[in-house]
Amino acid sequence: MRTGSQPSPPPGVLPWRGVGLLATLALGIAARMAQYLGNRSLWLDEAYLALNILGRDFSGLLRPLDYHQIAPPLFLWAVKLTVSLWGESEFALRLVPLIGGILALLLFYPLARRVLGPLGAWLATALLAWSQPLIYYASEVKPYATDALTAVAAGALALPLIEGPTAARPSCRRLIL
Repeated sequence: MRTGSQPSPPPGVLPWRGVGLLATLALGIAARMAQYLGNRSLWLDEAYLALNILGRDFSGLLRPLDYHQIAPPLFLWAVKLTVSLWGESEFALRLVPLIGGILALLLFYPLARRVLGPLGAWLATALLAWSQPLIYYASEVKPYATDALTAVAAGALALPLIEGPTAARPSCRRLIL
């Protein structure tokens, strides 16, 4: 039995909601894994960024990158660490974006639930889970998937500021998502 101000859901409702959410998350993770395990060749922009990562040490990644590339230093360092530990393969180069894409998906639902409620959060999570660009970016040697993770984390950090004692109207909270 639940405590607090929220009423208990009718029998049988919560398990189905949980199953739907787990299925959504599992399918989203499976899609990202399938894209990653497809191990397609690097395309030109990825190859240029990979040359910077492989050809420099950690401090060298703080200097302007060659081939007109830009990426956040923490992303570059994380990928550099990954290839230092697991070798200079395309799988190792793409591991950080894969982890970032999966973490963004897993951390999004709790944030969305605080703003949209259970059904709205599930729908928003389903959109994120099955978004073809986000699936693709989770297997690309570019910081786009980790950018999505950063955005979710920033939303989670900002939400308490708008929910505090001087909270904005509830409709303003939806702007975070």
